[in-house]
Amino acid sequence: MLPSLAQLTSRLEKATKAAEASRREMERQKALIALRNALLERIGIAAAEGYAKLADRRHRLLLDPSLLRPISDPPNMRVPIRRHSMRALRSLILENIRSQAASCIFIFGKPGTGKTLCVRAALSELTRFLRRKGLMAHVAYVNAGQTRSPYYTMLEILRQMGVDAPPSGWQFSRLKYEFERAKDAKPTIIAVDEVDTLLYKEREPLIYYLNRQPHISLILISNQFSDLTNLPPRAKSSLQPIPIIFYPYSAKDAYLILKERVKHAFRPGTVEEEALHAAAQAVDEIGDIRFGFNLLLLAGLAAEASDKRTIRTQDLEPFTSSLKEVFAGG
Repeated sequence: MLPSLAQLTSRLEKATKAAEASRREMERQKALIALRNALLERIGIAAAEGYAKLADRRHRLLLDPSLLRPISDPPNMRVPIRRHSMRALRSLILENIRSQAASCIFIFGKPGTGKTLCVRAALSELTRFLRRKGLMAHVAYVNAGQTRSPYYTMLEILRQMGVDAPPSGWQFSRLKYEFERAKDAKPTIIAVDEVDTLLYKEREPLIYYLNRQPHISLILISNQFSDLTNLPPRAKSSLQPIPIIFYPYSAKDAYLILKERVKHAFRPGTVEEEALHAAAQAVDEIGDIRFGFNLLLLAGLAAEASDKRTIRTQDLEPFTSSLKEVFAGG
């Protein structure tokens, strides 16, 4: 039976909203890069003498600036916060492996609340556990916001399962065949990040296909609860998702996260406690931990260029309002 005009219109509206959310996030990342470049240019980091100073490691305050990038992993993949969420996630995954029952976990929360980090950390722990116990299972994580289509999402899942699939040329039916052959009867845990980019692509309903396979545990990650509530009744009935909510970090949580990053990213004693608390408070207001990472990174680069030895609260102020505009625009 062909879908009605109202159903088609509803699907189009949902797909358009998902595409718009993805576009806004891409624009925010571009704006952050432009902001960094403009601000650093203004403070003189592009000057030849600035480069000469920064080339001398004695002037470096930042030991590992990569730890302050928005999508960076914490040192040793430690997750100091979200213990309850991690415990729930571990329990659900292990129970699904024991029972060999299909399941779907739906994780949602605003950007910058630790969803992706917690899932990747849980899957990393699971892989080590399975290896120690000598158990056979497939574990895959794929970001659908990067693969952008059911075809390339499935292709990435296959590659993580050890299938030597070409980058193009196979029909989608061939991908499904290879998936079922590689999976065999092994428990399979698949996490799909930014799942909103796939949920409404009805022509190739990958998520529903995966959910129907035996011994499959799906972990779907999204920024919006509406991605779950707006699903058609039949889809919700098919997926039967178990929700786990990630609320924004409090100022206390943000402080602990930023302190751990600062410990490894900066020279000891570089960032004053008052500045750390100010950055954590700003994260609490914005609701996105990436705001704190960007703020400390920009302040650190500016301090290096100005030949400062410490970062105080006033060193954050030139960047706070501009960053707030960028994050508010997302």
